[in-house]
Amino acid sequence: MNNKPALIGGESEFPRSIPFARPTLPPFEELEQGLRDIVESGMVTKGKYLKEYEKAISDMLETPYCLGVVNCTMGLFMLLKALGIKGEVIVPSFTFMSSFHVIELLGLTPVFVDCEKDTFTIDPQKVEEAITPETSAIMAVSIFGNPPDIKSLEDIAGRHNLKFIMDSAHSFGTLYYGRPMGSYGDGEVFSTSATKLVATGEGGVISTKHKEIYEFIKIFREYGNTGDYNCEVAGINGRLSEFHALLGLKAVPKLEEMALARNHIAKTYRENLTNMPGIIFQKIRDGCRSSYKDFAVIIDDIQFGLNRDTLATALLAEGIPTRKYFHPPGHLQKVYRKYKDRYTGRLEVTEYLSKNSLILPVYSHMSPDTVRKIVNAVEKIYRFAPEIRK
Repeated sequence: MNNKPALIGGESEFPRSIPFARPTLPPFEELEQGLRDIVESGMVTKGKYLKEYEKAISDMLETPYCLGVVNCTMGLFMLLKALGIKGEVIVPSFTFMSSFHVIELLGLTPVFVDCEKDTFTIDPQKVEEAITPETSAIMAVSIFGNPPDIKSLEDIAGRHNLKFIMDSAHSFGTLYYGRPMGSYGDGEVFSTSATKLVATGEGGVISTKHKEIYEFIKIFREYGNTGDYNCEVAGINGRLSEFHALLGLKAVPKLEEMALARNHIAKTYRENLTNMPGIIFQKIRDGCRSSYKDFAVIIDDIQFGLNRDTLATALLAEGIPTRKYFHPPGHLQKVYRKYKDRYTGRLEVTEYLSKNSLILPVYSHMSPDTVRKIVNAVEKIYRFAPEIRK
């Protein structure tokens, strides 16, 4: 067999593609009785499983109030509504699009700021510099499961009388100085879509320590209807179904196991790629733990011999899909061109990460053999980099 990467004419070492991500789901037998209960009772929504799921999440996050919602994006929308946000919201540009889309959809102004080059998370100094009289809130994000400098951000928000929100879409399994996410700022929103550690297919969770926020969203997700159809607010349908709640309920007890598994996979990646020139890893803050919803590397094209895009193409030819998160970043997306002049030349770190970061496959039940195959492919492509460049 030719050992050259398939990109340059060699036979592919992997006849079947490795999944980029896969949900870790309970065996059907664990779901069977619950599914039977839902179908036979006819309670496909607003039933016992959602209540049990919300209680399990609340206990796990050590947070008094949690609500299951239809997805994380809608959860962010509802949290912003509950907080009565006006004007400008500071948000990282290096994040998934829903973080800033909800700001725009609410008629607010997203103010994009740069991130830290080593952690990839929002830079508190840049946040403070971006505050104006129109600023009403800060939205921070756990990037790939790596928590930002929450203490500094909470201090900034407090000194400037701003609301502080955590987009914790990637944060089930994350620890911030030994504590789970869920009780920081005015509220947090988690995702439970298929790529997350707690996977319900589609879904999200809003957590808060403030009862008034909880009570508002509880009504808001029911169209604003308190039960008598005489709506107190103009709400939406943001409920999570019983089927999704059942999946989440079965996943919660296994979250720590899945977080440890992903951290082991990340450790294996690091140990095997650390001596390879041109590969740089995301820094996790001392005392914190990433959920490793994604495993990111930065590719230095000079040292590695290939740029990020060429490496991604070569890996795909070897049956290994990757992702280029977040490319383009928020401030360079077409929909936000109206803000272009405000950011020209000001978000250098974000643009560097967007251009050079690559996400390698990771999922909670990934086998050591799969990790080894990916590492071997990266090493092989590195060896043949001079020929690939031709």
